[in-house]
Amino acid sequence: MSQHSTTKRIFTHSALLAAIVLATGCSSSGNKETDSNIYQQAIDGYIVGAQVSCDGAASGSTTGAAGRYSCPAGTKLASISGGQDVGFDAAATSGGTAFIGALSGPTSAAFITPISTLVVELAKNENGEYDPTRLDAAKETVKKALGLTTLNLDADPAADVATARLNAQVHQIVSGFATTSSEYKTAMASFAELAREKAAAGETVPVAQGLGPTLRALNEKLGRTFTPSDLNDVIQTVENTNTGIQNATDPSSISDQSATATNARKDFVIAIDKYKGPVIFTDATGTNFTYTTIQYETDTKTNGKYTAQLNRGIKRIAYDPSAIRVGKTVTDVPVSVGIAIEGADDGDSRILSVIGTGLKLSATKDDPTSIKFEVPAGSEWSFHGVTAAGAQVDVTKLKNDTRVFDANNNGININFDKISEAIKNRGYPDLTLAEGNFKVTLIINGIRVNRISGDEPNRNIFPAFIYGVEVDDNHELSGPGFQGYVTVLPSNNPDDNSDDIF
Repeated sequence: MSQHSTTKRIFTHSALLAAIVLATGCSSSGNKETDSNIYQQAIDGYIVGAQVSCDGAASGSTTGAAGRYSCPAGTKLASISGGQDVGFDAAATSGGTAFIGALSGPTSAAFITPISTLVVELAKNENGEYDPTRLDAAKETVKKALGLTTLNLDADPAADVATARLNAQVHQIVSGFATTSSEYKTAMASFAELAREKAAAGETVPVAQGLGPTLRALNEKLGRTFTPSDLNDVIQTVENTNTGIQNATDPSSISDQSATATNARKDFVIAIDKYKGPVIFTDATGTNFTYTTIQYETDTKTNGKYTAQLNRGIKRIAYDPSAIRVGKTVTDVPVSVGIAIEGADDGDSRILSVIGTGLKLSATKDDPTSIKFEVPAGSEWSFHGVTAAGAQVDVTKLKNDTRVFDANNNGININFDKISEAIKNRGYPDLTLAEGNFKVTLIINGIRVNRISGDEPNRNIFPAFIYGVEVDDNHELSGPGFQGYVTVLPSNNPDDNSDDIF
């Protein structure tokens, strides 16, 4: 990795937005098998860039290539959330499709998968806590419910077609009811309850064909998430996908079937309509500059400048509510966010990046002004910057002293001035007052984010692009989001353009 932050576009569909009120206030493994840590892999396909937790405590790290991660010795339960499914490309650390899910598994196994997650749900006690003494009984329940003769949590999905197939089919059933990682957890718990009931009755739960009764039962357990008409669409989509998975003959083909289904989904929590509503920029003097989303996202320069231009530094970027769509009502959904602004010209190494985890998202369907991202008391942020002079600026564990995002004036705001203020309070230079061409990235991990273009009847809905923001080797975040380009014009104030600022 580079010594400073980078942002990376790592998928091929579209950019989006995120909206946000935020009151701020295990490591990704290589192959170090000689130490005392516990090493595992997270697999549906390989899940990279996912947040890792060890016995319920966030490790602050993400999964690496081939879904690898580690937890400290003595950990009983490992979990991951979000990230990207890159199929069975063992070298990939980016790309693929957004993984809107959460996996867990006992650290006694080599892999955590949708099946290990199902087993863990069945091994929980009356208080909802994982109990390792119930693991064997839970595996027997899964065997009976799914009609299996054997169940080996150490079987490698990348090498065993039957294991890859079963994991993919269970994932498709559960993810059919999930547009957030939190919803995935709830849907998996309901699927586990259904499996327990079927096993006790001597019946099985089909996962390839004849899925109507299973998905209708899940819909009931989840409080009728879908209307009858929408549920019929879900049943048809999942059954078609799982039939294709059943007929696939190798793990890569199975992964391709899953990716196709993910990319075809039209449901979302937040979407941005690239042809609706302006993007408003505020410079350091408080002057506003308004551009369309398309103008902001254009990376083509004319006479060395981007279409979106402003004077004397970037104070705020705001999406107008008319550009935002809220697809469903959510309350306090856990998410993570990352933001970066970086020099876009060759040789310009200036960067300012921020990552925050443990946020809570709330929004009301069809009301973009309701979107709010809050950070609970005590939450921590990581900042990283590189100035024009090459000075490194690193601030970690920043607590509750800046509002990075807000939704004032019925808009979605990214407050660069607040980020800079928080860093200046610690004795670092202002990183946002500068001229030049910049790329701006905002991502959100943990919910389904889409992009909309066109009007009915020619309206198209696509998954958002996947991007990554890096603070250091142990603080990286990736997920769907948006990316734009802006030129900050030269200032008449010489103090704004010194070599020691961003």
